[in-house]
Amino acid sequence: MVELPAHQRESRIAAADVGEVTRAEVRSLLAHHADETGVGSFLSEPAAAQVLGDLSVPASREGQRFGAWRIVRALGSGGMGDVFEAARADGSFEGRAVIKLLKRGMDSDAVLRRFALERQALARLNHPHIARLFDAGLSTDGLPYFVMEFVAGVPLDEAARGRSFEQRLGLFLQLSDAVAHAHPNLLVHRDLKPGNVLVSAEGEVKLLDFGIATLLNPGAGNDRSPALSLASETTGAAGHRLTPGYASPEQWQGLPLGVTSDVYALGVMLTELLCGHRRHGQFPIGAAQLEHAVLHEAARPPSRCVITAAAALARGSTPRALTAAMRGDLDAIVMTALARHPGNRYASAAGLREDLERWRTGRRAGVRSSIFPGWVAGLLHRLRAGWAPARLAVAARRLLAALLG
Repeated sequence: MVELPAHQRESRIAAADVGEVTRAEVRSLLAHHADETGVGSFLSEPAAAQVLGDLSVPASREGQRFGAWRIVRALGSGGMGDVFEAARADGSFEGRAVIKLLKRGMDSDAVLRRFALERQALARLNHPHIARLFDAGLSTDGLPYFVMEFVAGVPLDEAARGRSFEQRLGLFLQLSDAVAHAHPNLLVHRDLKPGNVLVSAEGEVKLLDFGIATLLNPGAGNDRSPALSLASETTGAAGHRLTPGYASPEQWQGLPLGVTSDVYALGVMLTELLCGHRRHGQFPIGAAQLEHAVLHEAARPPSRCVITAAAALARGSTPRALTAAMRGDLDAIVMTALARHPGNRYASAAGLREDLERWRTGRRAGVRSSIFPGWVAGLLHRLRAGWAPARLAVAARRLLAALLG
């Protein structure tokens, strides 16, 4: 779709056999697609394309060697690169991989510099829930490529269907553990979303596509608390690449990003796993409406989600039981991850994961006490806005219940 001229995209969207919500999301994604400056990364293709396949890639490279790997078939294509399935070709062992090859014409100096940075960043990561980097180099015609682990699975949101509440939390804990591994390695993913998280038939999570990841300034932080400042090589137009449904407020504003931007995206994904929709309910129509919601509207706590009887049954529970389970500490955990200001969120994915694990095992979450200032601020806002006494009394009772519960 992104390769079509702008005047042809709308007719293609209008003719597609999909619902209006899907059309709105496609239009929103296209509106925020990176410009043609060549700054970005060919690794930012949706990870699901590696498994589901998109045969729009010409088969002319089938059989070609890339180091120890030989291309088997085309999987997908995007604005900057092509994706292929590959097999081990040197006879040392049997194996499958994914090769991502930069397109001719996209090999500008800026992209090549990012390629080098990404290769260094990916080489740092060694985690069971992150797809491994096998190799990297230049093709015979001089184009950069990566060889990555082939992951057979489905996107996180699809994998969650039919799974219980506890199983959904288990998937999320695997994901947050992977992100928590990347953060001390001074790497911010910047594009966490279900399509970049695949789940195998055995329930194993794999995080992919660090294609627009940001390297933090290695001289400005430490392993326990990575710095929020960016390496100069990673700033510029690439900083505005985002997926609207999962982008943090600072991404929408084009501000410098740190690990707390990933924490925000994790909060959106956790809300989606718990409730079946994202932080502001169903996807708003239009990017402008979504941007306004992210920047100016408070997120909805999970316990206030509308969960149907069918959705609760699929999670092995009832709407009332799920609401009761999420009220209190779990609400506080999600709302901390979704705080509009980065400084009010968890300092890293590790903190979010630790609190969620504490809640899951019946222990008190560390952020529980932080709910008080937020409630007080909300009540003061309502007083200044001249809320009716009856409505204010209801809010006060809710505050008291939160403090005692």
